Amino acid sequence: MTTQAFAARSVVRAGLFLAAWGSCGGAASEPPPSARACPLGSMVGPDDACIEVGLPACAAPFVAADGSCQPSMERCNNGEIPGFATGCTPVGVLACAAVFVGADGHCRPALDACGPGTSPLPSEGCVPIDGPAGCVVGRWGDGLEESGAVHVDVAAASGGDGTADGPFTSLAAAIAKAPSGGRVVVAAGEYDEAVVIDKPLSLAGRCPSRVTLRGGSDPKSLAIVVVRKTSDVVIEGVRFQGPHVGMLVDDASAKLRRAVVEGAVGFGIVALGSATQVDIDHVLVVDTSPRAGDQSYGRAVEVELGAEVRLASSALLGNREVGAFASGLGTRLTVEASFVGATQPNADEKRLGHGVEVAEGASARIIDSVLLGNHEHGVFVAQPGTTATLEGCLVTDTLPRASQGDFGRGLAVQSGGRATVRASALVGNREHGILVTGSGSDLDVEGTLVSGTLSRASDGRSGRGIEITDGAIAAIARSLVHGNREIGIDSDGSTLTLDASLVTDTGALDDGSYGVGLLVNRGSATVRQVLVRGSATVGVLFSGSTATLERSTIDGVLEGAFHEYDGLAGMETITATFDGIADGLVAVAGATVNATDVRVRGVRRGGVVFEASGGLLRGVRAEGGRFCLVLQGDPKPDPSDATNAFLGTDANLLTDGTLPVPGPPPIPVD
Repeated sequence: MTTQAFAARSVVRAGLFLAAWGSCGGAASEPPPSARACPLGSMVGPDDACIEVGLPACAAPFVAADGSCQPSMERCNNGEIPGFATGCTPVGVLACAAVFVGADGHCRPALDACGPGTSPLPSEGCVPIDGPAGCVVGRWGDGLEESGAVHVDVAAASGGDGTADGPFTSLAAAIAKAPSGGRVVVAAGEYDEAVVIDKPLSLAGRCPSRVTLRGGSDPKSLAIVVVRKTSDVVIEGVRFQGPHVGMLVDDASAKLRRAVVEGAVGFGIVALGSATQVDIDHVLVVDTSPRAGDQSYGRAVEVELGAEVRLASSALLGNREVGAFASGLGTRLTVEASFVGATQPNADEKRLGHGVEVAEGASARIIDSVLLGNHEHGVFVAQPGTTATLEGCLVTDTLPRASQGDFGRGLAVQSGGRATVRASALVGNREHGILVTGSGSDLDVEGTLVSGTLSRASDGRSGRGIEITDGAIAAIARSLVHGNREIGIDSDGSTLTLDASLVTDTGALDDGSYGVGLLVNRGSATVRQVLVRGSATVGVLFSGSTATLERSTIDGVLEGAFHEYDGLAGMETITATFDGIADGLVAVAGATVNATDVRVRGVRRGGVVFEASGGLLRGVRAEGGRFCLVLQGDPKPDPSDATNAFLGTDANLLTDGTLPVPGPPPIPVD
């Protein structure tokens, strides 16, 4: 049968049914007098008792005229999300410099907002690389000297002894003379030599704009500065700039402060070994280049083999492949109050460009930080034992993979990785705001905004807020998934727990298809106290899955379309398209759905639609639309429980119809 004939037959059958029985919302659907005596937000139940329907009571600003709980972004300030009992709650980077606060209320540092010689830091604004007071005065820099310091000035006369009046001309000579725990002070100039530090000491340059370490011309040099097998090394007030790795710390502890790593090759900063601890504070790592031989790497910060790195109040900008990379069991990375932006793809394959990547059993905490304008993934987490935590972060405007036009995800967790997201905002990314995929992969989200996800550039599909696939596990609580495309939250063959959250304004694709607030395809889901509002085609869709839906509201579904597909994954073709679809709660393909205390309203076609699916309907109220309850095919649930209200009459029940019922769209193939 053709699509047109199928749709036409469905319209005729629907028209005949409505002519015979009237529509949902007509005069025949007035509730009995006893129901009108119940408090707002409740309805008559067994023995004339009043029972609450839909969401529980919530904060006063969100209580609608009918007593129902209707949280909305419009009642919150920019940068906040609505909750139920909690009211409006801020998300993202809270302590943001005024110059970086965007129109949406989120913290958006940008290079073009700052002048030359400054670094954009989310909470501090445009910070001079030489410090707030600028470059310290004096040959040695007031306040940098101390008793017994060894002095270096590349412009001095040769033959010096390291005193202030007779400085060495080379860093190597000064370091050799400095005692363990001593101090080396460096005058302005360019120092074109490799530096090795293998004992505790501090090395202080006058300021990064006046002191440059270049690393010499030996191509075998490991880095401009190598710190190895020692502890308590402090380097500050210098710029690393040369055809080598900027700084390598190997089985040592070191602090890098008030420094710039610019145009290094391969890596800006590398930390290796379980004995390594590196504290990076107020450091700008910019424009790291790939290696000349194979055009690989170009990463700003690399942490491996059990090393620990803390990156605070720093910026990683315009590097390649990965801004900050952590890999290996025991490896730990902390990114705090920092900006990771504009990471570019690798030079040869035009791939990667991740803001932060965590792999192979490493762990990372990203706190009060902004990841903006990276490629493929803002944050990427992979392999068993790998964990990442985002707290108070903004992940935004991730760009697609340069080679293929796909990806652009805010956060991706795969192959057994685990991620925890708290009080963060993932806004304006592409394909997926958050993706978690693969058996053993785990996602825990609380108090977070996922919004404005764009379809992928390659084919205009997806734009999903959160997707959980292929055996992953996800728990989402007290969060807002808003204004995404195709699907707000999609769980496919996985386990989902969704609690006290909102899924709002899920839009259709460019062809007008889909726009499903919540989709559970196969797998299982427990959904409690959730508001799904303003979806383009279906509010909540369960397909071949086992699900519990409790104390929830589905509100305001607009007319849209869905397709039927045929073919292998990634090669599907559309075989039929059905328009005029606007359903609230839909169960298809043998799903089992236990719906308790659920309210469906403001739909234009079917309030509750079950096709060849069973389960339980108890305390379910459907109002509005052409059909309040559609049951077609077997199995089907028993709707006769006295706590249900399909506007009070059998006239609103359509059985054994042939309405076209939406199924899930294909999952995009990488």
